[in-house]
Amino acid sequence: MKSPYNFIISPYGSKYNNTKNIGGVEFTINTSLELAKYVNRLGIVESLPIHYSGDICVGDIVVLHHNIFRIYFDMRGRPTTSPEFFRDGVYIVSPERIYLSRNVNGNDWISHLNYCFVKPIDNTQEGILYDLEKEEKHIGELVYANEKLLSIGFKKGDMIAFKKNSEYEFEIDDEKLYRMSDSDIVLKLN
Repeated sequence: MKSPYNFIISPYGSKYNNTKNIGGVEFTINTSLELAKYVNRLGIVESLPIHYSGDICVGDIVVLHHNIFRIYFDMRGRPTTSPEFFRDGVYIVSPERIYLSRNVNGNDWISHLNYCFVKPIDNTQEGILYDLEKEEKHIGELVYANEKLLSIGFKKGDMIAFKKNSEYEFEIDDEKLYRMSDSDIVLKLN
Protein backbone atom coordinates (compact mmCIF):
# COMPACT_ATOMS: atom_id res chain seq x y z
CA MET A 1 0.00 0.00 0.00
CA LYS A 2 1.52 3.33 -1.11
CA SER A 3 0.24 6.87 -1.39
CA PRO A 4 1.53 9.30 -4.01
CA TYR A 5 2.22 12.12 -1.52
CA ASN A 6 1.36 10.95 2.02
CA PHE A 7 2.86 8.64 4.64
CA ILE A 8 1.07 5.53 5.87
CA ILE A 9 1.46 5.48 9.66
CA SER A 10 0.22 3.35 12.55
CA PRO A 11 0.17 4.36 16.23
CA TYR A 12 3.28 3.58 18.31
CA GLY A 13 1.48 1.98 21.22
CA SER A 14 -2.12 2.96 21.86
CA LYS A 15 -4.01 5.99 20.51
CA TYR A 16 -4.06 7.67 23.93
CA ASN A 17 -1.45 8.08 26.69
CA ASN A 18 -3.85 8.39 29.60
CA THR A 19 -2.47 5.96 32.15
CA LYS A 20 0.30 6.28 34.70
CA ASN A 21 2.06 3.63 36.77
CA ILE A 22 2.26 4.71 40.41
CA GLY A 23 3.81 2.28 42.89
CA GLY A 24 3.26 -0.67 40.57
CA VAL A 25 -0.43 0.12 40.04
CA GLU A 26 -1.74 1.34 36.68
CA PHE A 27 -4.00 4.41 37.07
CA THR A 28 -6.15 6.04 34.41
CA ILE A 29 -5.40 9.76 34.73
CA ASN A 30 -7.85 10.95 32.08
CA THR A 31 -11.04 9.47 30.66
CA SER A 32 -11.95 12.26 28.23
CA LEU A 33 -11.31 11.66 24.55
CA GLU A 34 -11.47 15.40 23.90
CA LEU A 35 -8.27 16.50 25.69
CA ALA A 36 -5.46 16.70 23.14
CA LYS A 37 -2.85 16.52 25.92
CA TYR A 38 -3.40 12.77 26.29
CA VAL A 39 -3.50 11.81 22.61
CA ASN A 40 -0.53 9.72 21.50
CA ARG A 41 1.69 11.70 19.15
CA LEU A 42 4.07 8.88 18.19
CA GLY A 43 3.61 6.75 15.10
CA ILE A 44 5.48 4.12 13.10
CA VAL A 45 6.01 4.65 9.38
CA GLU A 46 4.47 1.73 7.50
CA SER A 47 4.92 3.11 3.98
CA LEU A 48 6.59 6.10 2.34
CA PRO A 49 5.00 8.30 -0.31
CA ILE A 50 5.81 7.25 -3.87
CA HIS A 51 7.32 10.66 -4.61
CA TYR A 52 9.32 11.00 -1.35
CA SER A 53 13.10 11.37 -1.19
CA GLY A 54 13.83 12.48 2.39
CA ASP A 55 15.42 11.05 5.53
CA ILE A 56 12.39 9.21 6.92
CA CYS A 57 12.39 5.43 6.36
CA VAL A 58 9.89 2.62 6.79
CA GLY A 59 9.93 1.54 10.44
CA ASP A 60 10.99 4.95 11.79
CA ILE A 61 9.19 6.44 14.77
CA VAL A 62 7.70 9.86 14.05
CA VAL A 63 6.24 12.67 16.17
CA LEU A 64 2.90 13.77 14.73
CA HIS A 65 0.19 16.36 15.10
CA HIS A 66 -2.05 15.64 18.10
CA ASN A 67 -5.19 15.19 15.97
CA ILE A 68 -3.95 12.23 13.91
CA PHE A 69 -5.01 9.45 16.32
CA ARG A 70 -7.64 11.51 18.12
CA ILE A 71 -11.23 10.35 18.46
CA TYR A 72 -13.89 13.03 17.93
CA PHE A 73 -17.58 13.24 18.60
CA ASP A 74 -19.67 14.07 15.55
CA MET A 75 -22.70 16.36 15.55
CA ARG A 76 -24.88 13.57 16.92
CA GLY A 77 -22.47 12.73 19.75
CA ARG A 78 -21.14 9.55 18.16
CA PRO A 79 -17.39 8.86 18.43
CA THR A 80 -15.59 9.01 15.10
CA THR A 81 -12.00 8.77 13.94
CA SER A 82 -9.86 11.56 12.54
CA PRO A 83 -9.95 12.35 8.80
CA GLU A 84 -6.49 10.72 8.47
CA PHE A 85 -7.80 7.29 9.51
CA PHE A 86 -7.83 4.81 6.62
CA ARG A 87 -8.53 1.31 7.93
CA ASP A 88 -7.04 -1.56 9.93
CA GLY A 89 -5.25 0.81 12.33
CA VAL A 90 -3.39 2.79 9.67
CA TYR A 91 -3.56 6.50 8.94
CA ILE A 92 -2.74 8.52 5.82
CA VAL A 93 -0.66 11.47 7.03
CA SER A 94 0.54 14.46 5.03
CA PRO A 95 4.24 15.38 5.41
CA GLU A 96 3.32 18.73 7.03
CA ARG A 97 1.85 16.91 10.05
CA ILE A 98 5.12 15.08 10.83
CA TYR A 99 7.51 17.04 13.06
CA LEU A 100 10.36 14.70 14.09
CA SER A 101 11.63 11.27 13.08
CA ARG A 102 13.92 8.72 14.68
CA ASN A 103 15.22 5.38 13.50
CA VAL A 104 13.91 2.56 15.70
CA ASN A 105 17.46 1.83 16.88
CA GLY A 106 18.53 5.50 16.92
CA ASN A 107 18.76 7.77 19.91
CA ASP A 108 18.35 11.25 18.49
CA TRP A 109 15.41 12.87 16.79
CA ILE A 110 15.71 14.57 13.38
CA SER A 111 13.55 17.61 12.57
CA HIS A 112 11.27 17.31 9.59
CA LEU A 113 10.61 20.06 7.04
CA ASN A 114 10.74 23.55 8.60
CA TYR A 115 10.07 22.46 12.20
CA CYS A 116 12.33 22.81 15.22
CA PHE A 117 11.96 22.15 18.94
CA VAL A 118 12.87 24.50 21.78
CA LYS A 119 13.18 23.77 25.50
CA PRO A 120 11.61 26.47 27.69
CA ILE A 121 13.89 28.10 30.25
CA ASP A 122 12.86 28.12 33.92
CA ASN A 123 12.32 31.59 35.32
CA THR A 124 14.97 32.14 38.00
CA GLN A 125 13.81 35.61 39.00
CA GLU A 126 11.97 35.85 42.29
CA GLY A 127 8.98 38.13 42.71
CA ILE A 128 8.08 40.12 45.81
CA LEU A 129 5.56 37.58 47.09
CA TYR A 130 5.87 34.70 44.69
CA ASP A 131 6.64 34.15 41.06
CA LEU A 132 3.65 33.76 38.76
CA GLU A 133 5.69 33.02 35.64
CA LYS A 134 7.40 29.62 35.69
CA GLU A 135 9.18 30.11 32.36
CA GLU A 136 11.03 32.93 30.67
CA LYS A 137 8.76 34.43 28.03
CA HIS A 138 9.79 33.84 24.42
CA ILE A 139 13.27 32.52 25.25
CA GLY A 140 14.46 28.93 25.08
CA GLU A 141 17.19 26.47 24.23
CA LEU A 142 17.27 24.99 20.75
CA VAL A 143 17.06 21.21 21.11
CA TYR A 144 16.24 19.93 17.60
CA ALA A 145 17.15 22.20 14.70
CA ASN A 146 16.22 21.61 11.08
CA GLU A 147 18.65 21.68 8.14
CA LYS A 148 17.90 25.32 7.32
CA LEU A 149 18.78 26.49 10.84
CA LEU A 150 21.92 24.34 10.90
CA SER A 151 23.04 25.77 7.56
CA ILE A 152 22.88 29.35 8.85
CA GLY A 153 24.88 28.69 12.01
CA PHE A 154 22.38 27.56 14.63
CA LYS A 155 23.16 24.46 16.67
CA LYS A 156 21.77 22.37 19.50
CA GLY A 157 22.07 24.22 22.81
CA ASP A 158 21.83 27.73 21.36
CA MET A 159 19.77 30.17 23.41
CA ILE A 160 17.16 31.70 21.13
CA ALA A 161 14.23 34.12 21.24
CA PHE A 162 10.99 33.27 19.46
CA LYS A 163 7.78 35.01 18.40
CA LYS A 164 4.82 35.36 20.73
CA ASN A 165 2.25 32.53 20.49
CA SER A 166 4.53 30.33 18.37
CA GLU A 167 5.05 27.69 21.06
CA TYR A 168 3.13 24.43 20.63
CA GLU A 169 3.74 22.13 23.60
CA PHE A 170 4.98 18.55 23.25
CA GLU A 171 6.46 15.99 25.60
CA ILE A 172 9.41 14.32 23.90
CA ASP A 173 11.37 11.70 25.87
CA ASP A 174 9.80 12.95 29.14
CA GLU A 175 10.88 16.54 28.45
CA LYS A 176 8.60 19.52 27.78
CA LEU A 177 9.49 21.08 24.42
CA TYR A 178 7.88 23.63 22.13
CA ARG A 179 7.45 22.84 18.46
CA MET A 180 7.70 25.81 16.16
CA SER A 181 8.63 26.76 12.64
CA ASP A 182 12.14 28.01 11.92
CA SER A 183 10.59 31.34 10.89
CA ASP A 184 9.35 31.77 14.48
CA ILE A 185 12.94 32.10 15.72
CA VAL A 186 13.87 35.79 15.78
CA LEU A 187 17.22 35.99 17.64
CA LYS A 188 20.24 33.91 18.55
CA LEU A 189 21.19 35.05 22.05
CA ASN A 190 24.62 33.46 22.53
